[in-house]
Amino acid sequence: MMPPKAYEEARRTAKYHVQVTVRDRDLELTRPARLSMRCRVHRVFRGDSSLFAGDTVCFSVSVYRDGNDIPPGGAYWLPWDRYLAAKYFEVFLNGPAPDCHAARSQWFVIEELSDKPQIDVTTGAPHVA
Repeated sequence: MMPPKAYEEARRTAKYHVQVTVRDRDLELTRPARLSMRCRVHRVFRGDSSLFAGDTVCFSVSVYRDGNDIPPGGAYWLPWDRYLAAKYFEVFLNGPAPDCHAARSQWFVIEELSDKPQIDVTTGAPHVA
């Protein structure tokens, strides 16, 4: 794991802060791996004029199955069943759209889409209503 400040910095400096709906995802997993997802952008909270609601973005998340040994490092790992069930993500992205990457694994499964960010940029925790 990296220091919390490294993740905060990744969230603060990411090119895009968006909420997305999953449209398609890799379904082959034999060992812990980064799996690609293709998503439709619902809301752009931060970004330049090259990404809009309705656009497609692709990024990867790290996924494992029960019983897998997870490699050490700073990535956040999502259990296989939660990966399959996830419909919406709030994510901090870098790179040219549509082929982006999550800034230091700063992606979060969210229960529903919203008009305001659900993830606090400073802490990475959900906003409290």
